[in-house]
Amino acid sequence: MGVEANHRVTTALAWAIAATITALNLALIYLTVRP
Repeated sequence: MGVEANHRVTTALAWAIAATITALNLALIYLTVRP
């Protein structure tokens, strides 16, 4: 990809942020639907 490619750190950071948002969404759903 050359110049347009993301560095490994950028890609890893993006995956970490996405995983955090997903985990928070799952926690919110759990807290909403629990009895």
